[in-house]
Amino acid sequence: PLWNKFYKYLVVYKDIHGDCHVPSLYAGQPKLGFWVHALRHHKQLSPFYPLSKPQEQELKNLGLVFLGELDFNEMYERLISYKKQHGHCCVPHNYVPDKVLGFWVYYQRHQYHDEEESTDISQEEHQKLIDIGFDFEFKTLASSTTALSSLQKDQERHQGQTSNNSSSGNQDKQVVDPAWLARYEKLVEFKSEHGNCFVSTSSDEVAALGTWVRHQWSNQDNLPLVCKQALMDIDFPFSTSDWNIFVDASISASGQGKIKKWHERDSWEEKYELLSEYKAQNGNCDVPTRYKENSSLGRWIAKQRLNRHKMEPSRKQRLNNIGFHWSGTREWKESWSIMYSRLVKYKEEHGNCLVPMRYKNDTKLGIWVRTQREKKEGQMSAERLRLLNDIGFVWRVKKKDHTWQQMYNRLIKYKELYGDCMVPQRYKNDPKLGRWVNSQRLGRAMSSERRQKLNDVGFVWNLRRSADQDAEIGNKTYTDVQWNDMYQRLLEYKEENGSCHIPNNYKDDPDLLCWVKNQRMNRDKLSDYCRKCLEEIGFSWSSRKVTVIVAWDEMYERLRRFKEENGHAVVPHAYKPDTKLGVWVRTQRQFKETMPESRKERLDAIGFVWKARRDFGDSWDNMFLKLVEFKEKHGHCNVPQRYTEDTKLGRWVNSQRLGRPMSDERRQRLKEIGFLWSPSFASWDEMFNRLVTYKDQHGDCMVPYRYQNDTKLGGWVQTQRTSRNSMSKDRRDRLDEIGFAWSVRKDYARDAWNDMFFRLVEYKARHGDCLVPQQYKDDAKLGRWVHFQRQKKDSMPENRAQRLKNIGFVWYVGKKT
Repeated sequence: PLWNKFYKYLVVYKDIHGDCHVPSLYAGQPKLGFWVHALRHHKQLSPFYPLSKPQEQELKNLGLVFLGELDFNEMYERLISYKKQHGHCCVPHNYVPDKVLGFWVYYQRHQYHDEEESTDISQEEHQKLIDIGFDFEFKTLASSTTALSSLQKDQERHQGQTSNNSSSGNQDKQVVDPAWLARYEKLVEFKSEHGNCFVSTSSDEVAALGTWVRHQWSNQDNLPLVCKQALMDIDFPFSTSDWNIFVDASISASGQGKIKKWHERDSWEEKYELLSEYKAQNGNCDVPTRYKENSSLGRWIAKQRLNRHKMEPSRKQRLNNIGFHWSGTREWKESWSIMYSRLVKYKEEHGNCLVPMRYKNDTKLGIWVRTQREKKEGQMSAERLRLLNDIGFVWRVKKKDHTWQQMYNRLIKYKELYGDCMVPQRYKNDPKLGRWVNSQRLGRAMSSERRQKLNDVGFVWNLRRSADQDAEIGNKTYTDVQWNDMYQRLLEYKEENGSCHIPNNYKDDPDLLCWVKNQRMNRDKLSDYCRKCLEEIGFSWSSRKVTVIVAWDEMYERLRRFKEENGHAVVPHAYKPDTKLGVWVRTQRQFKETMPESRKERLDAIGFVWKARRDFGDSWDNMFLKLVEFKEKHGHCNVPQRYTEDTKLGRWVNSQRLGRPMSDERRQRLKEIGFLWSPSFASWDEMFNRLVTYKDQHGDCMVPYRYQNDTKLGGWVQTQRTSRNSMSKDRRDRLDEIGFAWSVRKDYARDAWNDMFFRLVEYKARHGDCLVPQQYKDDAKLGRWVHFQRQKKDSMPENRAQRLKNIGFVWYVGKKT
């Protein structure tokens, strides 16, 4: 439909103008200009829409010239004729007397600068153009003179034409105002001096020219095509970004920040420039409404579609020129050609077009593929059908077929990683793949195509070969690859652990544990070679024997760790942290005579005690361990004799102090943990330490008798006062050092008065006087104390009265005061 539409437009253009030389900037139908330009230069509308042979022939019959097929020598002679007439080779793009020559010259420059496309210009042809002074740059200063000369000659030729020729309707031959030509000539002179067309309006000398340049910029939509092409040939800055750079440079050079940017017409122009840049990058104008890089541009696009009928015709025309879609049906969607190219890449990577619906790497592609299948019947053009069929697109996909293909792709990735297709049935990284591979070997009905695909990747159908298929090398018969692989893993386990006894709770390699169990179960079915290999490394065929061996090794390891932590291997029978270990140790003593020598040697190496008391649960070592635990919990070894949590421990500690015969080893062990042999000393020292803690917290040793936080401490302090005379000198000195108060009343009264005095000093520091109200809310006790001091003035000690006088204490206070 698109081809037919523009082909009809081209036929109409030829009927009007007599040829098919449509300018790229054709105002009558901008899209036609772009369409013809693409065909003239590339013979295709895009990489995905090449011309077919019948279409190419129809355009040639109509008179459309394909620049790549023009004879170089013929065009070269025409260019030499142009140079003889004008003195240079700068042929304008839309050169009216010979449009084909203008197009061809532009095509040569385009081929020269385009690095992505292979050039049609040979080295010899390139040299011939250079020899006659051909400039391969698109826009140079010389081209400005060329453009001016061409415009002047076109003007003169137009004035000499008859009225019939002037009314021929050729839109390319427009009348150029002589005043415009004069301004254009001045602009060319300005550029030759300054190197650009940025003429300022603030300078008196070029103010008129600057105003004219401003008018050309703001009125660029309504300029004649000949004039616009002439301005483009001298690098006239039609884009907003070019003017921004110029104005910013002017501001920094002048030091003034109030230079008006007259070129910024409004935000519409800015958004139009952004849309043009978007199209240059993405090939379309379908900006999503929620465009992450520039959300305001997406909203602006939606607003243009909404205000389409209220928009100025010039703006609407400019949007049409860049291929703007007024209908929002294509919004938020990738263009078909882009998605097609992504599908081509997918096929190159995976070998097929079966993109999953929820393809994680490209979710849009999966949805797009399904949409193509739904639109096949009557909703898709023949061209698109052909493109999809060319890459082997599958139009109908069964769910099972799709799943099989997915698993096949995962098998290929497995082979790339490991070099074979021997996927374990319980493959940790992909359990589903392991089960799928196993199901393929079960011999279920399978198409020849699938079987061939598996054979191509080296799929192994029979894991265990028959006896006739086994290959013998020397005295060894090689079985399947998987058995050898598991055997190697068993060898690695033995090197690390010293045996082949794998525990039932072994989690590091469950597949190896399962394989070992299968070897025991299928012992009679294994080949002689397999049995011999396993027996050579000490493999045990009895699972019960292995369990016992593994259990013994595990308990031995726990005993070894116990010794590292406690310094001995005497584990109590009722050892709470590990009850199994205590029972196991006693069992080793009972079966010492029948125990293998290797195990005896291992136990002797860690200092195992073979002889123990009958009541080992209450033995000295057992109680010692309990005492160690008590100290770790309470910080001392002073276990009360009636210790409710463990009455045996309390009695045992008391028995140690009674002076029963004790070996030097046991005495040393008790001494190392800070055991106190005298209970009285231990009790007194403990209470003294608690008194020191009290002083650190409260600043004195005046512990109340009924001290709630430590009731024993209050009673102990009272006892120290009553037993002062019978107390040892050492204890009295220790109490005096911390300021112990032996006389409670006297010391307490003195300390209480000093405390209230200091509170009065603090009051004066805050309020500036000692007039504390009797009912002082912030400190009621201070108010009553101050009132009491005034009443007891006559009976107060002189030193206290003097201290109050020194801080300005008021003894008499009237009612008003």
